[in-house]
Amino acid sequence: MTISTCKAPAQGLRKDHIDLIERTALKKIELSGWVLIGRHVDIEDGSAIIDSIVDNYVILSKGSLVKNSIVMDRSIVGQDSVIESSVIGRHVKVGNNVKIINSYVGNDVVIGDNTVVVNSLIWPHKVIESNAEIRSKRGPSI
Repeated sequence: MTISTCKAPAQGLRKDHIDLIERTALKKIELSGWVLIGRHVDIEDGSAIIDSIVDNYVILSKGSLVKNSIVMDRSIVGQDSVIESSVIGRHVKVGNNVKIINSYVGNDVVIGDNTVVVNSLIWPHKVIESNAEIRSKRGPSI
C-alpha cells in the first residue's frame, strides 16, 4: 500500500506527514511500497522513497531516490543522488549526483559529488572525495 492511498484519519498525524501525503497525491514526490518516515524530514520535489526507512531530520534533496534502503537520522542526500539496497549511517552527507548501491556507510561520513559506491563498506568518520569510484567484487563485509 502506498501512503497516497492510506485512509488513516488526520487525528494523530503530524503536520509534516500530512504535507507529505498531500505532496504525494500531487505527484511532487513519490512514496511507494513499505515506507517509514521519521519526524522533521525534508523531502524536496522530484524525490522518491520506495520500500525504505528514512529517519528523523533527514534531508532528501531534489531528484534523490532512496530504494530498499535505510537512511539514518540527520543525514543529507544531495540532489539527483541514488541510494539503493544500502544503509546510510547517522550524520552522513552525500553529495550531488552520487550513487550508493548495495553498500553500508558508517556514521559521520562525507561523500563528495559525482561519486559511485557499489558493494562496499565505508567506515565511520571517513571523507570520500568527489568523483571517486569505490567498488568491491565481494560485496560489503560486516
